[in-house]
Parts: sequence; structure tokens; C-alpha cells
Amino acid sequence: MEQQLKHALSEIVGLRCAQAQNPYGSTLILDFGTMTLPQGALPHEKARGWRRLTVYAPWRVESAHEVLFDWNVDGGAKGMLGSLAQALTGTEVVATSTAPPAWDLVVDFSSKVRLLVFGDFNDDRDAAWFITGTDGMSISARPLARPLPRDDSA
Repeated sequence: MEQQLKHALSEIVGLRCAQAQNPYGSTLILDFGTMTLPQGALPHEKARGWRRLTVYAPWRVESAHEVLFDWNVDGGAKGMLGSLAQALTGTEVVATSTAPPAWDLVVDFSSKVRLLVFGDFNDDRDAAWFITGTDGMSISARPLARPLPRDDSA
């Protein structure tokens, strides 16, 4: 899995962020490369980037001097997060990195800002972030976690 995740991330290096979205809550969706319909698209589907990064885990966007915005900003249709995320649109990815066990993600942009994703999961979702492609490619990252011991004494 490590090689596949790193390969998927290497494919967005050199691509511009074509679209940044915050459809609901704190979810962040970034499209990279040419916007087209995915293979086997349904009639209602919209164009997406050749590669799409979807982030469910906690994240932030920062410069070298300050945190610009993060997953705690009000999101969704009436929130500010969608408009703040537009700062990533048009910027090129210059570097990416991730590693086990948490699969924290770093995406550096040409605008000198960085997206940091903190790998986590919960009962509602089993992936921290994932990358899909209009060519059918799909891979997700989930921290490697040891289950907590159960207390059956209660």
C-alpha cells in the first residue's frame, strides 16, 4: 500500500489545482489536472480533475509564518471554508509526502502554502484521505492502529 499511495501522490506533483471544494462540514476536495468526466460517468456527474484528493481527517493550510485556515472554519453551503479554499485553485503542487503509520499527508504548493492532513479515522469513516482518478484509479489512506484493549470488568 505504501508504494501505491506514494505513486498516486507523485502523479499530482507538477499539476495545478483546478478546483477546490468544501461540499459539507470540514471535507476538502481538491481536483488536479484537466477537468473531465470520469470513466463510466452517470448523467448527473460533473467534471472532475484527472486526480482528485478528498480529505476527511483534520487538516490545515499554512504558510511559513501562520495558519491560514483549517478544518475548524465553518464549512458547507453557508460557511466560509469554501471561499477560503479557493486560495489553492490555480496553484501548482511542488511536493507531496506521506508515511506510515499515520499516513499524515503534506502537499506543498507553488504559492508557498502547505496542506497538512492528520491521519485519523472513526466509526463513521475508515479513511483519512483518498485519491481517485477519472481513469478509475482509487486509493485511500488509513492510519495503522492497534485496537485498544477492552475493559470487560464493567
